[in-house]
Amino acid sequence: YSTPIALDESVATIDQLEECYQKGWRGIFVIKVAIAGSPKRLRQFCQKHDIDTVFSSVFETSIGRQAALQLAAELSNPNRAVGFGVNHWF
Repeated sequence: YSTPIALDESVATIDQLEECYQKGWRGIFVIKVAIAGSPKRLRQFCQKHDIDTVFSSVFETSIGRQAALQLAAELSNPNRAVGFGVNHWF
């Protein structure tokens, strides 16, 4: 099919992200930085494996959102939107 499929809740943590990658998933990974774990470890994994990512929000604080957006700008596929359109809920 031409519609891409992404792993979302299946990769909530970096350990789950690594496991799915090791098992052969090469589709899109939805990453929620606020719950994934170590930003340093996440950065290293994404840079090493050049994975296709969509970064998304989990209603973090404004400081957390800024940090997550910084990682998203650094690591995400420039052809993918990020999922941070949650400001209207606050």
